[in-house]
Amino acid sequence: MATARAGLSIFGTDPGVSLVTSYDSIDMSAFRNKKTVLFINTGSPADMRYYSILISIFLEQFFSSIMRKSLDKNGLPIFF
Repeated sequence: MATARAGLSIFGTDPGVSLVTSYDSIDMSAFRNKKTVLFINTGSPADMRYYSILISIFLEQFFSSIMRKSLDKNGLPIFF
C-alpha cells in the first residue's frame, strides 16, 4: 500500500504534473493511420525516477491502444 501511495503522490503534490495530466493531446490511433514518431524526454537522468510513474502509465495505455488496433489489417506497422 505504501508503494502505491508513494507512486501516486506525484499527482497531488506537483502542480505541473496535475496540469499535464488534466488533458489528452495525443491521438494514439494516429500511430496506425499515418507515419508518426514519438519522443519521450524526461530531461536529466535524475528526473527519470520522479517521472517514471507517468511514463509507465503512458506506455501501458499506449501499448493497450496499439494492441487493440493490431487486428486492423489496414493499419501501419509499429516499430520500437
